[in-house]
Amino acid sequence: MRQFIKLMLGFAPWIAFLFLAHGSMFRLKLGLAVAAALTLVMAVLKLHKGVIMWVGIVFFSYACVAVFAFEHMWTVRFMGVLANGALAVGAWTTLALGRPFTLEYAKEHTDPSRWSHPAFVRTNTVLTATWAAVFTVGAGLA
Repeated sequence: MRQFIKLMLGFAPWIAFLFLAHGSMFRLKLGLAVAAALTLVMAVLKLHKGVIMWVGIVFFSYACVAVFAFEHMWTVRFMGVLANGALAVGAWTTLALGRPFTLEYAKEHTDPSRWSHPAFVRTNTVLTATWAAVFTVGAGLA
């Protein structure tokens, strides 16, 4: 359960963005500002890492510039697709590279002698594939 909470904490900027950034341009900007700030603070404090951190940094940086500086309406209109798509690309990329992103979180709570065990790697591959599929479906629904 602790591992799941730690993984969910890694998604805190995305969850904050989900709850805040809808309904008006003000709320979108508020959601982006909070999510970008959370992403940076969590990265500095090492509360999240790996692909989720990097996707967050790249996505929220792009979105902040596009929305705050340019009020780029295409970005505003397709924000849901872009956010879910960015997470999906990140998750699928880790699978394609043979390093499922959930491994980084799982290793924190697993004896190092088990890290290369086929069942441990397979379980994390399935978990990452599940996350990637959820993000892909989310992008499609958005």
